[in-house]
Amino acid sequence: MTRNEILTEVYNSELFRGFAASYHPTLTDEIISELVTRYAEMSEDKLLTIYDNNINYYSLRVIRNMSINRYDSFYKEYVASSTVELQDYHYEIEDEPSKDIEAHNFLKDIKKFLSKRSKNIKGEWANEKLFDLYFMTEDTMRDVSRDTGITLSSVHYKSKNIQNIIKTKFDERYNRK
Repeated sequence: MTRNEILTEVYNSELFRGFAASYHPTLTDEIISELVTRYAEMSEDKLLTIYDNNINYYSLRVIRNMSINRYDSFYKEYVASSTVELQDYHYEIEDEPSKDIEAHNFLKDIKKFLSKRSKNIKGEWANEKLFDLYFMTEDTMRDVSRDTGITLSSVHYKSKNIQNIIKTKFDERYNRK
């Protein structure tokens, strides 16, 4: 896969557009353009590594951070100056399916998988709760650490662990190779 093919795939992805629209429908095109720009600015080696390690998960995290992280340059420039409340759209996704059903089903499948896993494996409930706190809310790792009393390094480690578990489970279904 070449750099241009990856950038084109990211730009045309309905999964990413649906996920971006679930956070801020009026800025969907800007969010996707910024995502492609960030990838274009990466070295080719780094971009290929991300692509090989499940670009879908990485892209969804970047879109989420651009949409809700008040320290992100995109958020400061576009979202903070928007007259529409971001939180209104963010919480609607829990009540209504996303415009892009694939993105909605992806999150639904992950939550179902983590819930089932937490019932079957002693101590795995923490992964499910951390996923809910970190991925499904506007909280940063620092916020989760402060609210739960778990150290920041542990939150980071568990987040990476959850990412690897999700990647392993959903790699075949959602990795576009």
